[in-house]
Amino acid sequence: MFEEFSLRQKAIGQRTQKEITIVQNWLKSTKKPQRQRIALFKKSGAFEYALQFLFEHHSSAKFNRKRIEERIANIRTLLDGGGPSIDPDRHDCAAVRIAIHRLPARYKEWCTKFLAHHLKT
Repeated sequence: MFEEFSLRQKAIGQRTQKEITIVQNWLKSTKKPQRQRIALFKKSGAFEYALQFLFEHHSSAKFNRKRIEERIANIRTLLDGGGPSIDPDRHDCAAVRIAIHRLPARYKEWCTKFLAHHLKT
């Protein structure tokens, strides 16, 4: 009875050791998962936020928020060839303001860190 138990225990130990070897070899052959970079400035509102950050912190002239939004709207219009983002009746750039407001806080933080790092601020 004890001999049979001993033989079975030895067989189980051998199988377990084979499985351990197989798993270890498999782990060695697999690559570590790569961290995917987020296309940060493709997120809606991130481009406008980045421009706002640049105008507020890195322009030689100081602009008020309305003037900054007008400049961003003009740049956006030139780049995408779309209609103007400035409301002619109110002389307001609500589209830019809404795009920046819609950008989640974590993306704003990432944009700020990215720009601060690359602009050494």
